[in-house]
Amino acid sequence: MGEHLYVAFAKFEGNQKEFERVRVIYRYALDRIPKQDAQNLFKNYTIFEKKFGDRRGIKDIIFSKRRFQYEEDVKANPYNYNAWFDYLRLLESNVDAEIVREVYETAIPNVPPPSRRNTTGTAWIKFAELETIIGDIDHTQAICELAISQPWLVMLEVLWKSYIDFEIEQEEYEKTRNLYRQLLQRTQHVKVWISLEQFELLAGQEERLPGCWQVFEEANKAMHSCEEKEERVMLVESWRSFEDKFGTNATQVRE
Repeated sequence: MGEHLYVAFAKFEGNQKEFERVRVIYRYALDRIPKQDAQNLFKNYTIFEKKFGDRRGIKDIIFSKRRFQYEEDVKANPYNYNAWFDYLRLLESNVDAEIVREVYETAIPNVPPPSRRNTTGTAWIKFAELETIIGDIDHTQAICELAISQPWLVMLEVLWKSYIDFEIEQEEYEKTRNLYRQLLQRTQHVKVWISLEQFELLAGQEERLPGCWQVFEEANKAMHSCEEKEERVMLVESWRSFEDKFGTNATQVRE
């Protein structure tokens, strides 16, 4: 059945004062007719709701139009992450989580150019946050693992930080240590070493101080030949601050 037949059918039911049947017809048609062929359908549905509907009906029309526009935008340019985020925000406030999940799963495989990689990382993070809100912890972990395995995302600091923070919130301390170790296999940046030491200080319980010293020892060894002198200075200063608070006569900072 084409667009014009649906409109004629809806108008007939309207003349019979069967307003709920009119809504059913329009909604049924909008779910089945390609959006690019449904402009007249949208127009007549909008006129109907403004004349006979309530605020909810008008809101549904606005939602349908905006959803259509975002679907067209991301279809035309799958790398338009601004459109994806606007589309997802619209869905999150109007539809159930399973539909939102499907859109995230459609969005995130699109590999943007290097200048937009941070935006892609944000999409992965928001997808994981959705699963956390829903309460699906296993799915959240699976999304995070998949994200850090993507070659174009593996060095995004914000992605690793979000995953590490998530595992800390879950009190999964051993998983957190493993994440730090995975990250250190990819980068020896001093901020990662210092962050690991701070984690051990907060989460290590009885073994926290030996764990911190071990991290400093490893970092010092790994960065011994580091060409970035500023990073070496940051490490030494952090170690010295730690020794000032927790050091003993048997420990010392090795310059």
